[in-house]
Amino acid sequence: AQVSHLNQGAEAWYKDGSFSPAHSIDVAYIELGEKALAHRCKWLVDECRRHGLGRVLELGSNDGNNLFPLAKCIPDIEFHGVEVSPGAVAHAKELSAAVGVKINIECSSLKDYAANHPGEFDATAIFEVLEHNSPSEGADLLDAAEKCTRPGGRIFITTPCGAWSLHDEVTWDIKRRKDHINVYTIERMSKLLSSREAKDLQIAQVENPQYEESNSWVFCSYGV
Repeated sequence: AQVSHLNQGAEAWYKDGSFSPAHSIDVAYIELGEKALAHRCKWLVDECRRHGLGRVLELGSNDGNNLFPLAKCIPDIEFHGVEVSPGAVAHAKELSAAVGVKINIECSSLKDYAANHPGEFDATAIFEVLEHNSPSEGADLLDAAEKCTRPGGRIFITTPCGAWSLHDEVTWDIKRRKDHINVYTIERMSKLLSSREAKDLQIAQVENPQYEESNSWVFCSYGV
């Protein structure tokens, strides 16, 4: 079942017109407003309010799938995003103009963005990005997140860890073709972040109702 899912991919979610927050959002998705807030976004908002974090950066914002509902529905927190894909950023800006929802998104390499915005944010979110990177690339991603976050701020990470994401050699090549090339269980994530001397590390496995197969996800945050 795992191999079958990986081979088929998620084309049913990704086709044009889909309202999935995972990929290729459209005007109808943005107009859903608060209903479009994914489980991870609600968690981020609750945690930021609990810790008094008012300026948040998202690394790997795609075409604004998280930024649009956050900007539309959460006026008490300022959200910014950076994305490496020029096409995704162009699509986000077209959608912004079409629906009249302003989002703050820039196209840049994460390394360059971090160098130009050191310590400017109270928190940085890495949502469904870490699994698309090799271990060394993931380390660079965390470096960028930590550099952008002020001392005393927090990093928020979500990554899938359900049955189809199990880490084994049998499905490694298939996962590479589907862009999920690294998988983090609670144990692996804890080991990774503990090696970086993460402060106040909080980590849990949760069921995310956003996806049809009720996949499990690792949600974690830590202080900088």
